[in-house]
Amino acid sequence: MDSGPEGKHMSKKTYAKTLKLCSGEYVALGGGEPTLHPKFWEFLGLALGSDAEDIWLATNGSQTKIALALAKMAKGGVLGVALSRDEYHDEIDPEVVKAFEKGKPKYYDNHSDDCREIRSVTDIKASGRAKDWGEDGCCCDDIVIDIHGNIWACGCKTKQFGTVWEPDEEAIADWRTDHTGECWEEVKDKQEEKVNKDE
Repeated sequence: MDSGPEGKHMSKKTYAKTLKLCSGEYVALGGGEPTLHPKFWEFLGLALGSDAEDIWLATNGSQTKIALALAKMAKGGVLGVALSRDEYHDEIDPEVVKAFEKGKPKYYDNHSDDCREIRSVTDIKASGRAKDWGEDGCCCDDIVIDIHGNIWACGCKTKQFGTVWEPDEEAIADWRTDHTGECWEEVKDKQEEKVNKDE
């Protein structure tokens, strides 16, 4: 899910419809910073109560109480939570960093329910706060639903698959079958390249 660059938030009605559409799918709560949504806990509860396959979110950890609670939930395997820590994110309460580190296995352990991670963002795309200085390219190579309920093939937001109220289910299914994890613009460019080569 997506939040607007002007700090606008997805409505509960749009969010609930989005979760219904994502039945059995992996759901990533996005932003900006998802914990800044005024109904964050209500929305997270709706996601956890849905039949989504998995719930994941990234946080900058700026909302200390929320970040500490999320670390505890992720440690117990309730949802996946990544704490973003790098030169692009502001300093946060050291207790938050500890909560994401303490007791975390040093190596991947597929028998652990611990779904905490600390990530460093290294591939900054021209989107959000980085719009004027990030690299060209797609910020999300999977289906994105914006705050208005528009369904996009990827973060480039150039190919729309309807809305959460009127989804183009056939186009969505075809895209997921053939191009999951790909950017619409890159796929389009490859297809055009192939046509030009064949001519």
